[in-house]
Amino acid sequence: SGFQPWITSKGKLTAEEQEKLRTYNPYYQLVYSNMPMLNQMYDELLEKEQLDYVLNLHRAFGRLTDDVSHFGDVCHTLEPGDRFLAECYYEKVASMLK
Repeated sequence: SGFQPWITSKGKLTAEEQEKLRTYNPYYQLVYSNMPMLNQMYDELLEKEQLDYVLNLHRAFGRLTDDVSHFGDVCHTLEPGDRFLAECYYEKVASMLK
């Protein structure tokens, strides 16, 4: 299974992603403001428990830069994000089959 990436998981956001994060549904802003903290807590738990069957996509997205937009909103990926997700899953499954 995978730990869902969030727009705040990404290492460096594009200008478009920054705007999406800033303007996305004001009603949910308070809820979304807690996501970085929750992601960090879950990331630390995964590290501690060493659950090899969980793919930490939050951490993987942390390696991405602002050269291309990966998110269409705060939690849904665009084609480049989908491609990156597929690569991450491929690498995980391939490593488990060795």
